[in-house]
Amino acid sequence: MDVEGRDPVDWGREERLQAVLGGLARVTGGRALLDGDRRRMLSAASADTASYYSLAVRPPEERDDRRHGIEVRVLRPGLTVRNLAAFVPLSPERARVLDVYNALFLEPSGDSVLRLRLAGPQLAPTDRMEVTAAAALPARALRWTERGGRWSARFALETATVDIRGNASGVEVRELHVDRASLPGPDETIVLPLPLDLRRRRHSLAVFVRDHQSDAVLTATAEISPRPDEPWEAPRGRS
Repeated sequence: MDVEGRDPVDWGREERLQAVLGGLARVTGGRALLDGDRRRMLSAASADTASYYSLAVRPPEERDDRRHGIEVRVLRPGLTVRNLAAFVPLSPERARVLDVYNALFLEPSGDSVLRLRLAGPQLAPTDRMEVTAAAALPARALRWTERGGRWSARFALETATVDIRGNASGVEVRELHVDRASLPGPDETIVLPLPLDLRRRRHSLAVFVRDHQSDAVLTATAEISPRPDEPWEAPRGRS
């Protein structure tokens, strides 16, 4: 829905908005309601969903991240149909990447046992900044397995950043194996260094820990600012 309607000043923005909404409607089988006609938007949406059917599609066994087209044929004369144009069966690797990106754009809720520690940025002569960060992971949050008298845990550490302009980094994945005997003290905490080399802009940082032995996922996010006089925002997270 184009709620705001026509922009008499920025026609370029108006054209881009209508192109995006029109393209989205075509691939999803929906309708683009344009030009801010607020009076008919809710009634149009209500009428459009009065006859709505869900069709199940069984994806191929090999989840290959490829686009598969969908064709729906109507057998009764006089009826028309709009439908989703295609679907993409996501591979486990691609689904993991999208999980991390989603965390960058969602407001975290609740507390997470995974904590992020940040040190102020070191500003380079160019437009870069180096940030010293670390993830603090309590050992109790992982599932430990015993083999040959030794206890160990296996997990993946995934990190990504997005700057204030919406430019996202790639997702960095590190596979880690930890021996519990190497952890100090009764309140063992695994400290995972996260050195960051970023553009000198405000960023959001997302960190995922995926426990391979329990399938548990822990996440935490934090805000990073390049201004030395600007206080760090408290790390936020969820589990």
